[in-house]
Amino acid sequence: MKQQKLPPGYAVAQLDGEWYPIKIEKMHPEEFIFLDPIFDDALEDARFPRRQDAVEACLRHESDKIQREQTSWFWLAVYSDVYPDRCVHYIDEIEALTGRKPYIRYEHGSSPYCYSVVVNVYAGRCPHCRAWQDECYIYGLTIDEALAQAAQEAYASRCRCQRIVEEHTQAVA
Repeated sequence: MKQQKLPPGYAVAQLDGEWYPIKIEKMHPEEFIFLDPIFDDALEDARFPRRQDAVEACLRHESDKIQREQTSWFWLAVYSDVYPDRCVHYIDEIEALTGRKPYIRYEHGSSPYCYSVVVNVYAGRCPHCRAWQDECYIYGLTIDEALAQAAQEAYASRCRCQRIVEEHTQAVA
């Protein structure tokens, strides 16, 4: 059986015939080393009868840590206004085209990555031609992506209104 290598920053220690997985952290480069035991599901120090089991616990701990970091970066990207000026511009454009500000909400799915931003452009009368505009829901991974698509939909709806008004004006004339 091939032994797996420990990930950087991890170690295993044998005490009283049992193996313990340990996370090693340097607090200051050459002053302190902090040994942090890895816990099992019962929130007790994880201990194993075989070294290989302790190594696998270290590998799982590192994998979980990487996934938590990726998830937190994902959430940060979704919640952040990377381009706040652009988002404000889209909201102002939607309000100018529809007469109302859009409603922005976040939807959570079944997994940490199943997540979206929803922009709701309310139904109502067009402020320019008084034609009825349907409500629309736009989904995106980030705020600016969803707002950009919602602004495009509002603009397309405004263009349809203008076309209807022009056709009506030509028919009357």
